[in-house]
Amino acid sequence: MSERPGVRNLMRTLDVVTQAKRGLAVGVLVAFGTYWLFVVASGGSPYPTPYLAGLALVLAFTTTLLATALFTIGAAYRVSRSLD
Repeated sequence: MSERPGVRNLMRTLDVVTQAKRGLAVGVLVAFGTYWLFVVASGGSPYPTPYLAGLALVLAFTTTLLATALFTIGAAYRVSRSLD
């Protein structure tokens, strides 16, 4: 990526790595909370555990991507406001 310093500078300015870590934390918490609410707290599930684990992974991954995108958009907005 050395031939694209603009992309590296943008990623550093928006702190994309930190936004991704925050998004991962949100995704894991949402998946765990959903699993806890609908499976553990309700007394179990008629579905097999691997099926539920797969659904939890899909929920965690999707939520992570959405949260990361929203955090990065928020960072871009804050950077654009500071340039005015």
